[in-house]
Amino acid sequence: MLKTDKKRSNLITEQATDFAAYLYFLRSDDQAVKALKKFFLDRYDLLEEKTESQLIFETSQSHLIIFANETRTETIEVNLAIVDNIIFAAILWSSTAAGDKVQERFGLIDKLVNYLTEAEVTVISLSLAMVGSIGLRAKLKDMLPQEPGNSGEADWGKIYHFQQTSFSKRHLYILESSAYPAAPSRDFLTKGLPEVDWPLHRLMREIAYYEDQSRTIKETTKRIDKEISEALNRKAVFIEHGRAEIEVLESEIAGLSQKYSLLASNLHLARESVTKLGQEIEAMEQIFEKQFISGPDSLDGFPGVYQQSFKKSLMQLQYNESNLQLSLESAKAAIEVVHTQVDLFRGSEGMALQKQTKEFLKQNTSLQVAVSVIEVVFIFYYTINAWKEVAFPYRVEELSAWIKFGVVGFFSLAMTYMTHQVALNLERDKRVSVRLVLSITAVAVALALMVVVPLLIEQG
Repeated sequence: MLKTDKKRSNLITEQATDFAAYLYFLRSDDQAVKALKKFFLDRYDLLEEKTESQLIFETSQSHLIIFANETRTETIEVNLAIVDNIIFAAILWSSTAAGDKVQERFGLIDKLVNYLTEAEVTVISLSLAMVGSIGLRAKLKDMLPQEPGNSGEADWGKIYHFQQTSFSKRHLYILESSAYPAAPSRDFLTKGLPEVDWPLHRLMREIAYYEDQSRTIKETTKRIDKEISEALNRKAVFIEHGRAEIEVLESEIAGLSQKYSLLASNLHLARESVTKLGQEIEAMEQIFEKQFISGPDSLDGFPGVYQQSFKKSLMQLQYNESNLQLSLESAKAAIEVVHTQVDLFRGSEGMALQKQTKEFLKQNTSLQVAVSVIEVVFIFYYTINAWKEVAFPYRVEELSAWIKFGVVGFFSLAMTYMTHQVALNLERDKRVSVRLVLSITAVAVALALMVVVPLLIEQG
């Protein structure tokens, strides 16, 4: 084991970095770093382990572990850093025979991933980078994916980016520089490239998630739109359908309200995804501008082609958000339509009830008139008989028929009118009304006539 930085520096200076791997783990994965370290300890000698500040993304939580093979012709630097909830591992291979062990490096990475999987460590994303002089891409063409890849310019040289499949967890870079091995710098390999690579992984994963979420929301919205369309096209039916139809419509209002709530919730998710994705794309563009040379051709290369792709995805999400807003407004309109239909039914019921009430009042009036007539006749009959008894010793039967009819008839009418006024007064819970007083006075006058008239006739 080397004991001094000077000896380590001399060893690394004699070697050139030709391969790099970038692994990303969840910070909560406690076994990730232990398993990673053990994998290399089983195959290499530990030269040095120490904490360095501002190694990756200027975080103070950085850690450096250096391994070497037995002959010291190959050195592996494992640079660990924690940013937010992610553990980054930037692993650099340097050797005196740079570029001759690429296939061996690929095989070792596969073994590393399998080892971590067996240790129940989840590798969120993985990227590989091959570093060399101009022409490296052509030299390694048999090992590269069939896709042409995307290229970009940096101040140190040229970068190529490959993906085997859309939104793949594994990205592949080729870094070519005319100043190799002096460039690209160790700072770019341990800090600059992961600073670019991780946002690509994260945005691709997030866009895949948002697009899947958007498809689910779109299917739900399509189904709801169909049901809402049926509600908007519903025509008002006649009142004969009665209370049952109103209950159906009220149930439909409840169902539409649930759909409105679901659409509102989905709209909130859509707006949240659009806002978050827009912010992350903006932050990613700032990183790209710092690391790469921008120009008219950069939009078709790396990383411009991904910027354009991400922006198209953002525009699609914004379009889906607009459609969702329209669906929400349609749901609100449908609720208002059904509310209007319920009001129409209730208005029709009210009109029918008013009609029935009028008919009932007419019948009641006729009945009241009939009862009043019967009441007058009843009072008239008993009053004339009672008058004969009460008027003794005067002989009522000797009075003319017109006098008897006039007095008793007046009394019967006055008594009937008074009973009606008493009933109205009690029903309306009012004080004594003028009509009640007049009716009582009329009864009193009729009684007085029944006493006075026979007396006057007897004296005459």
